[in-house]
Amino acid sequence: MFIPRGKGAFAQSKAMHLVCSESKARDATHLQKTVELDPNFVLTRWRLVFVYSCAGRNAEAIAEAKKALEISNVAWSKSMLAGAYARAGDREGALKVIEELKQVTPPNNTAFMIGRTYAELGD
Repeated sequence: MFIPRGKGAFAQSKAMHLVCSESKARDATHLQKTVELDPNFVLTRWRLVFVYSCAGRNAEAIAEAKKALEISNVAWSKSMLAGAYARAGDREGALKVIEELKQVTPPNNTAFMIGRTYAELGD
C-alpha cells in the first residue's frame, strides 16, 4: 500500500499548526456547548480533538477522539485518534491505530490519513 510521507503530508501538518494559533479556547467553548446539545454529533467531536490538540490539551484530545470513535467507527475517527496520540507524543498509540487504518479498504481512502499521522510523528 502507498503511504505518503513526503512534503504533502508534512505541509498539511504544518498548516494545522498555523490554524491552531488562531483558534484554541474560543472554539473549545462553542464546541463544548454544541456537544451538550447533541453528544452524538461526531463532526463536533472531531473539531474538539483538533482544538484541544492545538491548545496542548492532549489528554482531552485523546479522550474526545475515543468518544468520536465510539460514536462513529469510521476511518476518519481512527485517523483523529492516531493524530491525537501523535501530537501527545504517544508514538506507540499512534502506530497501533495506523496499523488498524492500513486494514481499511480501499486503502487509497486512508493513505492521506496515515501520511498525516506519520508527519505528526516526525517521520
